[in-house]
Amino acid sequence: MSLTLSIIVPSFNQAAYLPATLDSIFQQQPAPTQVIVADGGSKDGSVEVLRRYAERYPALEWLSERDSGPAEAINRGLARARGDLIGIQSSDDLYLPGAFATVLDYFQRHPAIGLAWGDAQSITADGVLIWTGRLPAFSWQSAFARRLCIPQSSTFFRRDLLAEGEGWDARYYSCDLEFWMRLLFRTEAAKLPHVLSQWRMHPQQRTQAGKGILDGYIRMIEDSPDLARASSRLRRYAAGSVHLMALDYPEQAEPDAWSQQKHALKALLLFPESLRYNNPAHFTPALPWLRRPLALLKRLVF
Repeated sequence: MSLTLSIIVPSFNQAAYLPATLDSIFQQQPAPTQVIVADGGSKDGSVEVLRRYAERYPALEWLSERDSGPAEAINRGLARARGDLIGIQSSDDLYLPGAFATVLDYFQRHPAIGLAWGDAQSITADGVLIWTGRLPAFSWQSAFARRLCIPQSSTFFRRDLLAEGEGWDARYYSCDLEFWMRLLFRTEAAKLPHVLSQWRMHPQQRTQAGKGILDGYIRMIEDSPDLARASSRLRRYAAGSVHLMALDYPEQAEPDAWSQQKHALKALLLFPESLRYNNPAHFTPALPWLRRPLALLKRLVF
């Protein structure tokens, strides 16, 4: 029997981008069984866009009610989702043609896989391609070396992984990362060798808030009951990934190189395997002379 797919779209005042997002969903073949847009009470014309699309596409379900942020919006969508598979797409991002066919075929052929993701491209606010991200195959080592940065726009999971009422936890700024980590502990996962989506970069994104991301990441690692029960090796990866995240999202708006160097050295000490997945320059903010020895070590060891 063919798998069905529900797509959840949290949105707030995204009328400028929402039509393109919905087009990228409804122009897929096969089409999704259900598309749920959880709007947070937008006042910018988003509701008019949703009414117009609902007239054209019966699979579209939408609500527009004030919420506390993305986590509540997504949880409203999860509570309504009926598909065997679920994807969560931001209202300013896009699925690439063929994404749903690729994902549905993969899950159909791999029934043990509960969570899978592909690569994503980054585009400007105007849709101009900036770069194409290429993530390594999944392992716990690669996942923590990349700070659990699984691209939401290219990720899909089986609905039956979730307990009743379970969803995103708003206590964590990057609640998507905490959600992926929870799922990774309860199912087999895979990284697909396909680019599935485009991630739009613009100043209003939540991912611009560096300190919130770092603080939330630290707390989600400390709070995880799954990590507390995990092997010492996995806990070491997670501890090292905290320092890697601090290099990406510093605690200060203008961090000094030496404070960053401390994080880099702690990351290497706790998690030397992370060098395999990162540019050696990432580890040398104050010690550029280390760059060549690290690059040589990476070539010799990995």
